[in-house]
Amino acid sequence: MKIRVLGCHGGVSPDHRATCFLWGERLAIDAGALCTGLTLDEQLNVDDIVLTSSRLDHVAELGAFADNVFGRRKAPVTVHCTQATADALKKSLFNNSVWPDFTSVPSASQPTLKFKAHAPGKKFNIGELEITLVQNKHPVDSVGVMLGGPQGHVCFSGDTGPTQAIWDHLNKLKDLRALFVECTYPTSMQRLADVAGHLTPTTLAVELKKLAPPPACPVFAYHLKPPTLSETRKELRALRMRELHLARHGDIYEV
Repeated sequence: MKIRVLGCHGGVSPDHRATCFLWGERLAIDAGALCTGLTLDEQLNVDDIVLTSSRLDHVAELGAFADNVFGRRKAPVTVHCTQATADALKKSLFNNSVWPDFTSVPSASQPTLKFKAHAPGKKFNIGELEITLVQNKHPVDSVGVMLGGPQGHVCFSGDTGPTQAIWDHLNKLKDLRALFVECTYPTSMQRLADVAGHLTPTTLAVELKKLAPPPACPVFAYHLKPPTLSETRKELRALRMRELHLARHGDIYEV
């Protein structure tokens, strides 16, 4: 299966896109670059979206995406997330003030988007994939996403500070094929990272030691903030971890 990086940063500039990954052609993980990363025809292929949180850098283009596919699909796009994330988006985005409520447009029986809430830790399926949301340590509701299929498992950490839950889940797996883990700030901003519920290269190195045995699969750091990306990237390289790579938008990974 191919994972296409539509966006992998914790912010936006002409050279940086917010978080969004495409699994195959029909499943997106987050929606930070769901429109700028896909053509209009490619957007029509997306049947499901899994959101890690309601933060803008993870949902920034969900509204524009709904507008683009409105009236052009026979079935609604299903948005999978926690109840807290669904409630936040209904209240703050799809409220007919900031943006039309595409969960009832063109009609309540045939909407453009359909939210489906899932409890963390409870498995659900999208096609042949088995998916589990794992609760993170973050100021707002945030989850990691674990996807398991015939080729093995892949994990997207979502926004998180130091935690234990996601590593406990990963340590039960025998077929982890790739790990995408956030690393938002450089270590010089450790105090801010701790308060904001994010990782730095220093805390990321500690977190990865919670994997037993150490990861043999590729580990892709993502969600770096554009203004401090160079500093964070330098610190990540200094860790000298053979399996650690920097995610880049436009890349395609085979799992």
